[in-house]
Amino acid sequence: MAEESKKLVVEIDAQTYSLIEEYSRYMNQENKKVVNYLLNQSLKEFVTNYQNLKKGYVDMASINLEISDAFTVSENEAFNRIDYEE
Repeated sequence: MAEESKKLVVEIDAQTYSLIEEYSRYMNQENKKVVNYLLNQSLKEFVTNYQNLKKGYVDMASINLEISDAFTVSENEAFNRIDYEE
């Protein structure tokens, strides 16, 4: 099965364009192939970083839940004392 291609037009600054052209000539590749490769690598890295960040937040939420559960009894005792003293 052939992979469907989509066209995306993106404006880039002149310096970036020059770097892509220079690298493409050096590697004897079309600009399009170089840009596709760079975009794919960048997206893979972004997704990996995002997944790691998301996992970190989930792990931290679990730790925070354990901490709040551990102090629920003592906080309830403190609230009861405050209520009785007023």
